[in-house]
Amino acid sequence: MMVSRSLGYLAASKNGLTEDELIDILSMDEEIFNDFKRRSFHEPPDQRLPTVIWSRLFFDLEPYLTEQSADGTSLLSFYHPTSFGNVIRAEFLSNKTEVHRHQELARYFNDQSLSIDKTRSNLRKLSELPFQQTYGNMWHGLYKTLTDLEFLEKKNTLKSL
Repeated sequence: MMVSRSLGYLAASKNGLTEDELIDILSMDEEIFNDFKRRSFHEPPDQRLPTVIWSRLFFDLEPYLTEQSADGTSLLSFYHPTSFGNVIRAEFLSNKTEVHRHQELARYFNDQSLSIDKTRSNLRKLSELPFQQTYGNMWHGLYKTLTDLEFLEKKNTLKSL
């Protein structure tokens, strides 16, 4: 389950995900977290998968992943996006699953603030949210995002996204 969800979320992302984003999203996934709790010897102190759980999987997947720079940060993505990425999409993103993965990513990015601090916009949210809402068939949410004046102002002040 951890493998399919991790690869599914990566495949559903626009440009990739940071490791922290992936851990956060996996932690929000109730099936993943409940499976982790069932297998764990101790009750986790909070609703977050320990980094070591992701690290063990990452080391197995590392030959197939690469880091690329986008949205002002380093993102994990597939080393061969056209060949390996297409196989992953076919295997882990069926029509129903694909829409669900995009919806989960949209919820994750929607819950974030538009600003990191007073001078920096959240480039990840500005880039991923409309993309995820579109592919998640979240038309009402997309309309709300694209008519949000603060969102549009921040998006339009960027040099490129």
